[in-house]
Amino acid sequence: MVKFDHSAGNVQAALSIPDHRSDVLDAKVLFSIINQAMMIRDLFDDPDDAPSNLRTKTGVIEKILDEARTDNERVYLVWEYSRLDLRMDTDKKLQHVLAGMTMLYKAVDGDEDKFIEKFISYKNEAKAHKDKHGDDEDDD
Repeated sequence: MVKFDHSAGNVQAALSIPDHRSDVLDAKVLFSIINQAMMIRDLFDDPDDAPSNLRTKTGVIEKILDEARTDNERVYLVWEYSRLDLRMDTDKKLQHVLAGMTMLYKAVDGDEDKFIEKFISYKNEAKAHKDKHGDDEDDD
């Protein structure tokens, strides 16, 4: 059964998912999106020839749900995937993030554990930079 803390400030906290674990889950969602696209590109001349579980959104969801340890994590994973999916085609900032994550994927040769480790490291560095310099540094 999924339990929410309705007084929490974000979905992750409302689902009682610790920061590090949510970072891992976020990385797994990104990895799965990118991995699916790369597998289709590398294995099929025509993307329509790929099996449906490899080329559909539900295929990604099925894959990421395997990563959940609890019902709360299942809800979180679907939430995160859906949030990204809704913005992927229109949000330029997200498209840049995905391009960067694709470069990271290639840099680690598609190794999921290395991808997650690097993702978390970069996220922590970005947070430390933001904490040190504030939000308005980009306005210079």
